[in-house]
Amino acid sequence: MLFVISTNCQQFDNWYFHSNNGLNFNNNSPAFLGGSPFNGNYLYTTANISNNNGAYLFSTNGGLVWDKNGNQMPNGFGLLGLGGIVNSALIIPSLNDSTKYFLLISQGNLSFASLPDTCKYSYNIIDMSLNNGLGDITVKNKIIKNNAIEKMTAIPTANASGVWWVCRDWTNHFYSYNISCSGIDTSKYVISVIGNNLNYSFDQISFGDMKASPNGKLIAAAYRDYIEIYKFNNATGMLSNAIKIPTLESYGVEFSPNSQYLYISQIFNEGNPYNSPRIIQYDLNIYDSISIHNSAFKIDSLNSIDFTYITAPGLQLGPNGKIYVSGGSDSRLSSIEAPNMSKSFCNFIPYSILLPSPAYSRFPYAAPFTFTNPNTQITYTVAADCRTVTLQGKTYIK
Repeated sequence: MLFVISTNCQQFDNWYFHSNNGLNFNNNSPAFLGGSPFNGNYLYTTANISNNNGAYLFSTNGGLVWDKNGNQMPNGFGLLGLGGIVNSALIIPSLNDSTKYFLLISQGNLSFASLPDTCKYSYNIIDMSLNNGLGDITVKNKIIKNNAIEKMTAIPTANASGVWWVCRDWTNHFYSYNISCSGIDTSKYVISVIGNNLNYSFDQISFGDMKASPNGKLIAAAYRDYIEIYKFNNATGMLSNAIKIPTLESYGVEFSPNSQYLYISQIFNEGNPYNSPRIIQYDLNIYDSISIHNSAFKIDSLNSIDFTYITAPGLQLGPNGKIYVSGGSDSRLSSIEAPNMSKSFCNFIPYSILLPSPAYSRFPYAAPFTFTNPNTQITYTVAADCRTVTLQGKTYIK
């Protein structure tokens, strides 16, 4: 069912961490890329995308958009996400036009906002057929709703006819919008009133990821001193069965590829930083608050990794099925080599990748359904009814 969606979505082959750091996953194992379009023009938020052959297309920091050559797109300025510190930019390919991409933005700099309604969710449309194939923005800063808090994710619909884009506000309201062949209708959405009411607290909304599981059935979010997990109905767009788990300064969030395990990274506890656990695995096989809470397992060891320079480690599932841990102001990345395995069998490796210069705390946010196998070539056509998809492809087995 998700296969139809994934054939139209792209593999993220270039991940830009800092002004001159990038990784290419086209050959499964990450290879270093020198050079990046950002040149320090961002705080935390980045997003980038490739086509289904793994060729890099464009990147953004939430405020500017650069083409594959590192040049700013002609209309690629003034977007509303500049200064975002969590997942403030998300790219979703159009379902029926391989040249177009939705760039969803959650307005940044929450800590400087005077009123909730000054922070907005918006979308942009990037057309890669323009600017001599380098792309440009045709729809810009189209407001979706107010009360943005930099928490959003995307999940394919149950019938594979579209994608749910899910966001939340400053209280306990989640909003699910459907992106279909017809685009995104911002007047139609599904509201789920669920979980802890944030009550407009900057302390809880100013950082912490929100991610969806690869199977599309769960959503998890970090809120500093706790995380919440929700069941998601990809047929209706509704969230349900919220589970709240106390944590210590939670920040990064990621699911295992099989959706059975949840990983949380934690920042320094200012009062006693060296006793703070860093990366926790939770077992989700039994969806019960007590079972999940009791399953918490610290997968890293302070004897094997120095977190002195990591203020807020981010987590991101890669196209190769591994989860990567950012290095903060350090130039080393760590990895969870077998995230589908429980406890120590997940094989956490500190400093598995050495970068030539310091990385930052954030990875570009990549929804799992946008990954395609680099050894698979698939073409497709979408009929006029926007529902019938004809697939043709071949795969290479190594």
